[in-house]
Amino acid sequence: MIFNGRPAGFRDFKLSDSFIDKYRGQQPHWGYGVLSYITYLRTYSRPLPSGGQEEFWQTCQRVVEGCFNIQKLHCSVLGLPWSNDKAQKSAQVMYNLMWQFKFLPPGRGLWAMGADVVYERGSSVLLNCGAISTQDIKLDYSAPFRWLMDMSMSGIGIGYDTKGAGTVTILPPAKKLDAVYLIPDSREGWVEIAGIILDAYTGTGYLPTFDYSQIRPKGSPLRTTGGIAPGPQPLIDLVNNLTRLYDNYIGKKVDSTLIVDTCNYLGKAVVSGGIRRSALISFGEHNDREFMALKLDQAAVLDRRFASNNSIITPVGMDYAYPASLTAQNGEPGYFWLENARAYSRLIDLPDWKDERAMMTNPCAEQVLENAELCCLVETFPAKHESLIDNINTLK
Repeated sequence: MIFNGRPAGFRDFKLSDSFIDKYRGQQPHWGYGVLSYITYLRTYSRPLPSGGQEEFWQTCQRVVEGCFNIQKLHCSVLGLPWSNDKAQKSAQVMYNLMWQFKFLPPGRGLWAMGADVVYERGSSVLLNCGAISTQDIKLDYSAPFRWLMDMSMSGIGIGYDTKGAGTVTILPPAKKLDAVYLIPDSREGWVEIAGIILDAYTGTGYLPTFDYSQIRPKGSPLRTTGGIAPGPQPLIDLVNNLTRLYDNYIGKKVDSTLIVDTCNYLGKAVVSGGIRRSALISFGEHNDREFMALKLDQAAVLDRRFASNNSIITPVGMDYAYPASLTAQNGEPGYFWLENARAYSRLIDLPDWKDERAMMTNPCAEQVLENAELCCLVETFPAKHESLIDNINTLK
């Protein structure tokens, strides 16, 4: 969802001045006092164009107006009815509920909704988590890795699997030393570099000479997403790490170790600067002992394998002796009962198979996800409500 061209009515929905005046300069009732306030300022308050940082009344305004402008744009594009009066009343209700902490958008939404980055770089900056499968890497080897890095650089936690193991042979990379690739100073530029390298080692591309001169120096401000630029070094390290890793696999089949190490190096590059964070969870097969033992190599853990938690997909009736012995040592692997997740909405009920296409979960495992599916988790606070009807109104 990227809105270039600024359609008619673009971002013209505003909460009324008379409504905002009730909150202007005020502070909400912070649940943990100054600790809550400092956490908000550190994590969710955006810089103001006029200087300084948002206060919470301004954050609520940005988020609510951002939501309703997207809804208005959606109605405009699809020819759906829109009522400014109805929207104004509904937006004021939403604002009040946030102000009273009866609900809050995801932290990602609290940070980005209504900001220019949503319209300029797409809606991924608003989302919490996603999942990607490697099952089809024989068709396009770099695709799931590029997707994982792209989403991670937007701050999305990603789950991935090792189902593509054994389907691709790593080849000597074709090289064009006279070809120079000028790396754009952008999220997309970093992702493209990873794709170029992975394609070169699977016979669908070549390795050029990389020119890092356009990447802004370390410490420069990131205007679109906020934070501080890490400089080119993390990307240089990624190029070196991936080429060294794949050089050692030339002539060999891709295995679960290569898939995990590739994703871990991508995650390491993502967390190396700015405000970016990366949360990864890898899902291996229940009979893949090499996968289960990945965290036993402490040198590899310190180098890259710290970047993901590792779990196995566990079928009914499996022997838990070996994985349990590893879990007892360092807490991994974890265990995911995929068939149960696919079959049951609630274990107390009969199977309904509403998630029959699920393949894994997000990194915190609150949500089962299909391949390339994204999710967004909103918080509501039942203890802040006086009655069931009050809570139902908040959910609406």
